[in-house]
Amino acid sequence: MCMYGYCRISTKQQSIDRQIRNIKGSYDKAVIIQEVYTGTKQDRPEWNYRQSMKNTKDR
Repeated sequence: MCMYGYCRISTKQQSIDRQIRNIKGSYDKAVIIQEVYTGTKQDRPEWNYRQSMKNTKDR
């Protein structure tokens, strides 16, 4: 089974490194998905794609 970790920052000036370290600290083999996108919208491209992949596999 593949484990995914989702990390998101809102601006390129922010650092995503801490989020990655936290996920890898618990799930060292996790595949990290990174996104620079606003948190005020639910319509985030990477998140939506991963959710659709998950939902497809669940059927």
